[in-house]
Amino acid sequence: MSTKPSKIFEFMLLMGKLKSTQRTGWVRRGVKHPESVADHMYRMAAMSMTIEPHSGLSKDKCIKLALVHDMAESITGDLTPHDGVSKEEKHRREAASMRHIEGLVGGDSGLEIYNLWLEYETQSSAEAQFVKDVDKFDMILQAYEYERAEDRPKELEEFFQSTEGKFQTSIVQGWVDELNDLRRKNSAICVGLEGLSSVVNESDSITCVSRVVDELNDLRRKNSAICVGLEGLSSVVNESDSTTCVSHVEDDVSRKHSTEFAKDRLGDN
Repeated sequence: MSTKPSKIFEFMLLMGKLKSTQRTGWVRRGVKHPESVADHMYRMAAMSMTIEPHSGLSKDKCIKLALVHDMAESITGDLTPHDGVSKEEKHRREAASMRHIEGLVGGDSGLEIYNLWLEYETQSSAEAQFVKDVDKFDMILQAYEYERAEDRPKELEEFFQSTEGKFQTSIVQGWVDELNDLRRKNSAICVGLEGLSSVVNESDSITCVSRVVDELNDLRRKNSAICVGLEGLSSVVNESDSTTCVSHVEDDVSRKHSTEFAKDRLGDN
């Protein structure tokens, strides 16, 4: 039996609501332009497309799970523990919403959507476990992006801490390790350069520069653009060995953090 066009249209409108439903966690933390639920699910689906055949996972199923897992939020909204709703009540509301969506779509397609959601909720397959990891990873990747875009280094640490030790798949854990390493290095650069901008007329200027050297001791490629900016320090640091400190920084700054970032932090000095 075919589904009436009006029900399919209602389904389409519900899915459209996901494009304007902002993710609650970002709203609560004061992010300027919070992503929507649809934004989140789209990138999850795109991440799932990177699955290689040797992984043993069904790429198609992972993509579908990513697109379905938060569909209920088109009706319930994005519920979090801070909303005072228990896990049991959250599950009950979402299950009822998914049954409604199943009825709107109808037939085998509607049943497939509901069963995919249930598979994700119960974590009953390797694909569901992978997509659950992708869900958590997309959250911390988004947190990293907001920290960078809004100049808020380490301010969204709670999102990283909430996922520590909770990744089950080696593929996503590899992504997490790379992201944490990148975040640590960028945070060190950011903190270090902010410290350099405040050394004028500070009695502990040499200590400040030395701290930057310590934080950047794992970055070995010379970056001439940053060195040019750092040369200005010699005119404001009233210590006899300031030139030596600047030279050490020059040797340790990575090519990754080049002209554009240096100008932003040092004010084109």
